[in-house]
Amino acid sequence: MEVAGVEQIKEYVRLAQMHGKANDPPGLERYLISKGLTPFHMQQLQDWKTAWEEKQRRANEIALQAEKQKNKHEKDRERIEAVWKYFLARPKEVQEKLTSDYLSSLPSNLRRDYDPKKDKWQACLKYWLPEKIGWEVGKC
Repeated sequence: MEVAGVEQIKEYVRLAQMHGKANDPPGLERYLISKGLTPFHMQQLQDWKTAWEEKQRRANEIALQAEKQKNKHEKDRERIEAVWKYFLARPKEVQEKLTSDYLSSLPSNLRRDYDPKKDKWQACLKYWLPEKIGWEVGKC
């Protein structure tokens, strides 16, 4: 039987607890300190370590993806706000022309409901504009 160090035993007990395999962690630790880790325990320890590392890797991957998505949304929001600011700085005729272009892209039943004073329509126009005039923003 391989004699394990106290730190290795503590790690075994910690991982056993995390995997729901230790009803009495202090008792298990005392038992293993007195008896040592068997080859079965050593293999179980390695399996638990591998499972824990894989779980951590997946969690880190998910967190990284979430951060990338958040950054993308933030960049999109900044771009939309820049285009909206650009739109509002244009002369009324240009604003009306772009609004007319936007309306012509809508189905007729939605065009009838259009009210430029409603937040809903401003938001729709605001999110449509980057595709229409987004390239011009870099020129101003």
